[in-house]
Amino acid sequence: MNKEFRPSGGNCYVVLELLRASQRSDSIAVAIFKEEYELIDMPLYLKKQLLEQNQLNIIHFFALENNKKYKCKSKVFKGIVPVLLVE
Repeated sequence: MNKEFRPSGGNCYVVLELLRASQRSDSIAVAIFKEEYELIDMPLYLKKQLLEQNQLNIIHFFALENNKKYKCKSKVFKGIVPVLLVE
C-alpha cells in the first residue's frame, strides 16, 4: 500500500484494521500505525503505555468496544491545511 492511499485519520480501530488488511501483516501494520499516526484524544499516560506494547496487545486494545472511541490522525497530514482555489 502506498502512503498516498493510507487513511488520513479517524477511529484508531478502523485505521488499524485498514492497515492490517492492506499490509497482510499485523506486525507491519502496527509498526506503520505507531510511526505514522498520532493518537489525538487519549490521555498521555495511556498513550505512552499503549505504544510500548507489542502488536497483539495494541490490536486487542483497539478491538475492545470501549476503546473504539479513540481517534488518530496521520502525522503526514498534520501540517496540511485544506485550501479552496477559485479562479
